[in-house]
Amino acid sequence: MSTREYKDYKNLRKESLRDNMTNTELVLNMLAEVSTTEISRNEKPQGLDKSRMLLKEVEVLQVMQEKI
Repeated sequence: MSTREYKDYKNLRKESLRDNMTNTELVLNMLAEVSTTEISRNEKPQGLDKSRMLLKEVEVLQVMQEKI
């Protein structure tokens, strides 16, 4: 789900999405950000193709987050 779709889902217009997240949503979002950083540090992607592969791994984490 994109940021725009999620803001629409929460009926937000100009408000900050983070300011309107539950504690669980904040924690899961932070986990996804930290995971992305760690994966990137470990993989050290060089070039667009490797960065895209990294993005796919992160998308898996996001899908898992949405199911919680």
